[in-house]
Amino acid sequence: MALLIVLQRMLTEAGSIEAFFLEGDEASSPNVGPALDSFSARALATDMRAAYGKRVPRQRGVSYFFPRPAAGSACKRLNLFLRWMVRRDEIDLGVWSKVSPARLIVPLDTHVIRLGRCLKLTRYTSPGWKMALDITNALRAFDSQDPVRFDFALCHVGMMNACGFQKPQGSAQCPLRGLCAPSGKGQRPLTPRSRS
Repeated sequence: MALLIVLQRMLTEAGSIEAFFLEGDEASSPNVGPALDSFSARALATDMRAAYGKRVPRQRGVSYFFPRPAAGSACKRLNLFLRWMVRRDEIDLGVWSKVSPARLIVPLDTHVIRLGRCLKLTRYTSPGWKMALDITNALRAFDSQDPVRFDFALCHVGMMNACGFQKPQGSAQCPLRGLCAPSGKGQRPLTPRSRS
């Protein structure tokens, strides 16, 4: 119920979730991080007494839907939602028109983390906002206008269990064999020039 109260507030005050998001966005920012932080902070500032009664718990269950980059969260669900709403292709809906795909951040999941590390797209070993930014910035070298377009491909190599990163099978089944370092060591970072 708390989530519905937050969504109702967004629709009542701003007219749409997109408009509520844009209230905290600065289009000149290189990525959506500050906008996501504002979006979540404002969402969690909603009066939720109707859902919880007079004693609203400090750690509300609805907080799960509104993580903050400033707290180090990779904001996977919010970044995935933005990908669906902003990008337009065979996978994503593209119904939002005022946020540039160039500013999106890759939704960081287990598979993207594994491939990101294997392909040396990140120097970080712990998942979080810094790793999501690092992987996205590496993907910008391939497409500065739409770096998140590679998310689906990276994720699905992992979902097929083809990636051998730190696994006994190594890269025997991986379609990226030769471009990565399944042990996690010894491979130079993947760059546009090193693609084959």
